[in-house]
Amino acid sequence: VELAGLPIPDDLEGTSMVPVIADPGGSWKRGVFSQFPRPWMYNGEPEVMGYSVRTPDFRYTEWRNLRSGLLEGCELYHYKIHDIEHRNLAGVPDYRAVQLAMKQLLDGGWKHALPGDR
Repeated sequence: VELAGLPIPDDLEGTSMVPVIADPGGSWKRGVFSQFPRPWMYNGEPEVMGYSVRTPDFRYTEWRNLRSGLLEGCELYHYKIHDIEHRNLAGVPDYRAVQLAMKQLLDGGWKHALPGDR
């Protein structure tokens, strides 16, 4: 929207990527966020929603039951070890600190992952 010179709507979420284009080596977000329903359905409502945060090294996902809000599972993948999601490291003792840090980043949401919000 910013590059097109259009007015930015008040209800638009996210952050302009103009600073990244202007300075590709500069500071940027600590993580990016996504969500995906399970099961994937064309009609009806999903039962579980996956909420994820991705950093250069890791992706952490929590699968939450949409009716109860309860956590049904989580995933943690280390991309510096495997360039694909080869082994779920959630619950592995050596990754406890990483999992906690990624959970905190996910729980903080995208607004707390912006540059300068450390």
